[in-house]
Amino acid sequence: MTMALRAINCRLRPSARSRKQDPCRDSEIAERLIALDELQSWRTQAQAESKELTARVGKVADGRRHKEVQSTLNQQMAICGRYARS
Repeated sequence: MTMALRAINCRLRPSARSRKQDPCRDSEIAERLIALDELQSWRTQAQAESKELTARVGKVADGRRHKEVQSTLNQQMAICGRYARS
């Protein structure tokens, strides 16, 4: 877990009173933080792949190969966008 997520986790810890009202809150927060960490990891990976594909697009002279690489790049960016919106 990154430092930022730990800080968020500390700020979101419920007081003793609210724990009595909703004992599932801690586990829900932990699950959301784990999911957020996974999404950030996927986003970082997609960005790295996007940079690699962008570099390949810049080096490719053949028109057909360029379209194939550009299509793959667009797919990766769409996937990254879907994760960012959710």
